[in-house]
Amino acid sequence: MTNDNANLFDPIHTPQQIYRKLLDAMSRPGTIHKMTDDMVGFHGWIGIQRIAGGFAMTVLDHEVSFVQLDQAYHVSDENIDSWTRDVILHTYAKQRSLRDAHFAFAWSEEVVGSERAEGIAQDLILYGKRGTLTRPDQSCTVFLGVYDLLDQPIDDIEIHEQTWNLQFTGPGIETMVRFAVMGLNPAWLSAREVINEEFPQGMDFVLFTSDGRLIAIPRTTRIEWEASTWHM
Repeated sequence: MTNDNANLFDPIHTPQQIYRKLLDAMSRPGTIHKMTDDMVGFHGWIGIQRIAGGFAMTVLDHEVSFVQLDQAYHVSDENIDSWTRDVILHTYAKQRSLRDAHFAFAWSEEVVGSERAEGIAQDLILYGKRGTLTRPDQSCTVFLGVYDLLDQPIDDIEIHEQTWNLQFTGPGIETMVRFAVMGLNPAWLSAREVINEEFPQGMDFVLFTSDGRLIAIPRTTRIEWEASTWHM
């Protein structure tokens, strides 16, 4: 199937637009931002895969490496999928293991929202790049696709098993920001706390949905979370 937006991706201007969205999101943690259709359509990618592709086309080049978290231990030319092949072809970035990746991507519910996430999040703690005290920028940025993002906490909504109310505080936030995320195993949030214990080392995260909404979580942001009422 060919994506209706396949011809809309401008390899020069579109990454610049997406990059500005990411910068704005990083400067205002917990605020939901929205990419437009012309920012994400590319080479027949559909659904949430095309959003991940838009990010990949923006942040990757020949000097950095990346990993799909569901392929973190089986990196080879034989087992990569068409998404990864397209990304390598157009960005010249290198696919590497989790130990060496500057960027990590995951969007399938099996990896992000299920029990399998607990093992992958633990491996992110053990092997993911956190940078150094002198080069904190040499860390891994993690992009996670989720089922939904809502701009306020929710209660008694039986839409998705993994539904969590989050509260952000820290730099870029006047007092606090509260919102809800669906389809995210809290193991990712717990792993993030461990990874970011020794600032400025750590990792930045971006959550995104299939319709192009995104929320950034810089390493400086403090998070509290609780299950929605129906999930408890």
